[in-house]
Amino acid sequence: MKLIHHLILSGLLCFSLAAGAQEIRIQPYTGLAVDYIILAGSYDGASFFTTDDETILVPKLKPNFGYGFLFGFKMGKGAVDFAYHISFMEYTSMEDGFSGKSTNHFVRYLSYKRHFNTPDVKRFIPYLDFDLSIAFNHFEKISYPLYQQSEILSANYGGVIFGLGFGSQLYLTDRLTLDLKILPELYIGTDIRAKGSERYEITKFSNFLLINSIGLNYYFN
Repeated sequence: MKLIHHLILSGLLCFSLAAGAQEIRIQPYTGLAVDYIILAGSYDGASFFTTDDETILVPKLKPNFGYGFLFGFKMGKGAVDFAYHISFMEYTSMEDGFSGKSTNHFVRYLSYKRHFNTPDVKRFIPYLDFDLSIAFNHFEKISYPLYQQSEILSANYGGVIFGLGFGSQLYLTDRLTLDLKILPELYIGTDIRAKGSERYEITKFSNFLLINSIGLNYYFN
């Protein structure tokens, strides 16, 4: 977690220094988005974890749509924003009866965008997007006490996410933009927790996360 804090502080510091050097105003903005999310890799549906008290199965998730909102600040050709996204994905596992629909929360601590044009030059503006997020994935039927498979429990998976993608904004008006983004990301699982139990750290649980997003952003004066 210290690495995450250092990355956040470094990103905000670089952004502040760049803005100060350019001596330009800060323009806040907010937005809504619809996402199509793919999460695969160690989420293979064929593995499991054993803790002191439970067996926690590893699910396999079916890609699905999600929704999100953001709030950020734009400075010249740079922007930083913070966002929350949620998606509901169907999943299966290696055991019969342990499947259902998951609730997946993605909290973006920091997203830094670098635009290649300004609205004064073109109304179509491509950009690079660096993303730092955390994830909370809840599965209703994915765990059971040791040697008691008949008792079905829920469990949560936690993770951190690093991404670098690209997008483009189309200015519909001076304040409203259509935002299209493709963001390939590395999802690293950090911990698991069955209902009523302690949290356990996990390792070697890496996944590929792909977020395809279309949204609308509104820029304030």
